[in-house]
Amino acid sequence: MTQGTIIQQFGQTGDVPVTGDYDGDGRSDTAIYRQSNGQWWLNRSSQGVIAATFGTDSDKPIAQDFTGDGKTDIAFYRPATGEWFILRSEDASFYSVPFGTSGDVAAPGDYDGDGRADTAVFRPSTATWYINRSSQGLLIAGFGAAEDLPAPAAFLP
Repeated sequence: MTQGTIIQQFGQTGDVPVTGDYDGDGRSDTAIYRQSNGQWWLNRSSQGVIAATFGTDSDKPIAQDFTGDGKTDIAFYRPATGEWFILRSEDASFYSVPFGTSGDVAAPGDYDGDGRADTAVFRPSTATWYINRSSQGLLIAGFGAAEDLPAPAAFLP
C-alpha cells in the first residue's frame, strides 16, 4: 500500500450506497441502506458512525435534503403504495407523503431551487413526470420514453 492510500470496509454484499452530507459539514459521507433489514449505516465525516432502522426490504432509499437544513435526510420511497417516508435530520421525527402509484419510479430533486428536495416520480407507462414542488406546487410534464430511467436535476422555470 502506498502512502496516502485509504482503504475502508463499510457495508456488506447487497447494501445500497446512499451517499449524502448527513452531518451538514459540506462533505459527502459514506452511507449504506441494508435492504434485508431496513437499516441505514452512516459514517459521518465529522460526527462518526450511526445506525438507524427505517424501511423494509422492498423500499427504495432516496436520501436527500427534504427539510432544507443543509443535511441529507434518511428517506425512502415505497413503490407498492406510492408513499414517501422522510426522517428529519434536525429532530429524528418522521413524516410521510402519498405521491405516486405502483409502477412509478422515484425521482427526487430540488426542482424549484428552494434548497429542499421535492417528491417526484417518473411514470414509465406514459413517460410522464409528476413533480410536487415544495414552493411552486404540482408540475406534470411529459418527457422521455417508456424505457427511460429518470435522471433528476434542478428544474428552474
